[in-house]
Amino acid sequence: NEGWTQEKIQDIRNKSTVYDNECLIDYVIKKYSPEEYSSILSDESRSKDKASMDNYLKSHCLKCDPEAEKAETKEINGLPD
Repeated sequence: NEGWTQEKIQDIRNKSTVYDNECLIDYVIKKYSPEEYSSILSDESRSKDKASMDNYLKSHCLKCDPEAEKAETKEINGLPD
């Protein structure tokens, strides 16, 4: 997508605290222009777009959904045979 500079990508990394940075960056760059992404973050009326992004990331990446990652993690107790 046009308009994404290294500085703007780094800004996404710096602001992201909930999701895996690389998943979020890949999704945002493919789907939005820098202006659209900024609008989603700052405009309350774009909450539907933000929810769509949240749902996509949680359903496509275990790193982005701690509950799913925990469910996939197997706990092994005891010593190996």
